[in-house]
Order: sequence, then structure tokens, then C-alpha cells
Amino acid sequence: MRAVAQGCYSEYFLFNEFDQAPAAEKQDGTPRTPPDTGLGSLFKYPGNSRKLRDRSKMRLWHEYLKDNGRNTTLVRQPDFHRLIRVGLPNLLRGEIWELSSGAFYLRLQKPKLYAETLAKHEGQHSIAIDEIEKDLNRSLPEYAGFQSEEGIGRLRRVLTAYSWTNAEVGYCQAMNIVVAALLIYLSEDQAFYVLSILCDRLLPGYYSITMYGTLLDQRVFESLVEKTMPIIWDHLVKNDVQLSVVSLPWFLSLYINSMPLIFAFRVLDVFFLEGPLCCSKSVLRSCASTARNSWTPPTTALSSPSSKHTLLDSAKARTQSQRILNTAPSRTSRHSWSSPSRSLTASLSTQSPLSAANTRLLSWTTSSHLRREPLSAISDLRARN
Repeated sequence: MRAVAQGCYSEYFLFNEFDQAPAAEKQDGTPRTPPDTGLGSLFKYPGNSRKLRDRSKMRLWHEYLKDNGRNTTLVRQPDFHRLIRVGLPNLLRGEIWELSSGAFYLRLQKPKLYAETLAKHEGQHSIAIDEIEKDLNRSLPEYAGFQSEEGIGRLRRVLTAYSWTNAEVGYCQAMNIVVAALLIYLSEDQAFYVLSILCDRLLPGYYSITMYGTLLDQRVFESLVEKTMPIIWDHLVKNDVQLSVVSLPWFLSLYINSMPLIFAFRVLDVFFLEGPLCCSKSVLRSCASTARNSWTPPTTALSSPSSKHTLLDSAKARTQSQRILNTAPSRTSRHSWSSPSRSLTASLSTQSPLSAANTRLLSWTTSSHLRREPLSAISDLRARN
């Protein structure tokens, strides 16, 4: 347990007070070195840390971990969930992902599994390894870490170790994207255990041969869009567009390839906290935001009956879209993509009934700290503490 805990950044982070410079040595005179916090510590983390208020978030987490324990002794108070929704700081994001997903406790049970697997199968080849080699250079090529041998080597080792550990799954496309994102904030050991939890417990069947988990979620998602966004659904049916073909990469890559990385990591923050229901919530919000932003008023004059009819139909569709999708106010914040849509759930009460599971899926939290800017949420938490 001590060896696993020493690899957590919280041990290094809480050794001194927040405003003090990190001590170069421990009390027994041995040198102190910060643990591996992923490729971001070598190649820079995505986003602007000042704009993301990273230091303010670190201060709040220092206070929380000091009062409520860390890694093996962490107690999840209500503020734990609030701090995650505000946005995790770069240096602690990997450890919180590991704790929230449960991968940390798997690493406690089998701390040497990753190293032993690599040593046992060193020099061996398989079909999965050949597929891995084909996709290594396609894994987040826009990030500098995966344009170097250091990042590619880490990605190769983690995917190879998991393919030997779970021979039934081996390797599936899109796993390289997910692991590449994890390695920006996690060490190789941590990324291996998080990948194991992801494929075996959080998203069972997503990366299997039949991909039954993904196909099931596709059917659920299509049903939700048909019942909650009829205008979008009718448009897709009219143009013979299969929604499952469009949304399949979203689910498999956990939106990492579907939006800027700083936003995708916010989705992962909540995903590891709340579980797979976060995926469907994010897709519905993306569809609602796209429908709001893509509508443009017609410019055709009302000179003919046909143009007048078109204009009236467009206005009617716009009114219905506003009622169903809960259009944002005129002053749109920078983080409006994540604002909850309460009217979406409310509109279901007047339409055909859904199962209890789907109703819970759409009834996500609408508390005020999610609707405000991250900085104001941090200030409120600091004032309360």
C-alpha cells in the first residue's frame, strides 16, 4: 500500500503548505521528487492554466484533501462532487480520475500486474499487437507528446499489456484514442488500471468483438432523440441519415475526438464520477446545442404563397425547437455547451412515457454551480470553506 500511495501526487502535494515552496528533501534526508503526472508534465497540458484558474483550483483541493484525507483515506464529502464539476486542476486530474473510477483500488490489489505482464510477454507477437502498431501514429497526433518516441512508447506498452491481460478483447479501434488521453494526465501504471476498469466495468461490451454495449447504447440514444427532439429526428429520417453511424465514434472515443481537448477532459471528469450515463447526457446536449446554433432565419421575401408557407413553417419549427431544446438566453456564456436543459425533461411529461431509467438519464443536475462560470463557483466554495 505504501508503494502505491507514494506514486500519488497528493502525497507530494500535501507535504508542504500550499503557499510554501516544495521541500527538496524529506525529514530523513532523502530527496523528494514529484511523481509521474503524465505526459503533460513533459509536453505541457492542454489549455491555458491561467484562464482555467488552475492555481485557484489547486488551493481548494489542497484544503479539501488536508481536511478529508487523500488517496487511500479519502472521504467523499458533497464538496468532492462540486469540485470535480467545477473542473479538475492538471496535476491532480489523473489521481482523481483513478479514485473516481475505482482503478486505484484495483491497483492496490494487484500492484505488480502491469510490470509482470510486460516482462512475461516481452518479445512475443500477436494479431492485437499488429493492430496496435497501425494505430499508434493516429492517436491524438495534434498533441506534441504523441509526436515523440516517449509518448508513442508509453501508449504502445499500455495497449500491449492490456491486450495480453484480456485476450478476449485484445485491442479495438478507438482504445488508442482513449489511452492517449489518459496518458496526458496519468502514468503508465495508472493508465493501464484505468483502461482495465473502463473496458471491464464502466463500459462492458464497448470494445468487445460484437460491440454489444455500444450497439445497445446506440438504440437507446436513437430512441431518446426521437422522443425528445422530434424536429431533428424527422430531418434525419427525411434525409436518410442513420444517427448511429454518426454517433458511434462519439461513444467509442468518449468524445475525445469530437470536441476540443479541454472540453473533452471536462466530460471525462464527470464520466469517471457519475458513470456511463454521462455519455448519453453529453450527446443530447451536443445535439441540442447544434440545433440551436445551426438555425438561420429564411431570407426569401413573402412575395409568393410558397415562400410565405416556407417562412411560416420555419417560424413554427423555431418555436417548437425553443420549447423542446430550452434555447439559451441572448447572453451566452463561454461554457454554455454544458448548461443543463431542464425543459428537455419537462417536455417528456407531455409526450409518450419513458422508462424510469431513461427518465433518470435526462434528469441531470441543474444546480446553480453548473450554470455559472467556473471562477464564480470556485469563489463560492472558498467563501463557504
